[in-house]
Amino acid sequence: MKLHRPWQWLLPCALALAACHGADDEDRAELSINPQDILQLPVDSPKIRHIREAEAIPEQRPLLEPLTGKITYDETRTVRVSSPIAGRVTAIPAQPGAVVRVGTPLLELDSPELGQAQAEYAKATADLTGR
Repeated sequence: MKLHRPWQWLLPCALALAACHGADDEDRAELSINPQDILQLPVDSPKIRHIREAEAIPEQRPLLEPLTGKITYDETRTVRVSSPIAGRVTAIPAQPGAVVRVGTPLLELDSPELGQAQAEYAKATADLTGR
């Protein structure tokens, strides 16, 4: 549609304005103000100087500020268990959650280091006793 005369664009604009005006009336009809919700201060009230008027601008804010931290075990309720030698685990006699006492085996290792240490101990004992 090509408009050649300036007054021809007035009709579409008038229709658009009428549609917008009708929507405002509907919004106002839904908004009802209860007289008990209105706060009126006397003109000479000292509270008036504490009231500021500003435009509310929505913005996206995080729910929490970013924090840095470290997650650790409760050291009062945990015990560090380690083996003095390296090796491959061949069996686990103690199941997770089981009650264990001092000396209860937690796992069995196949360790070349242990074999070497036992051989050196046997050699040192033989040298000491003269066998």
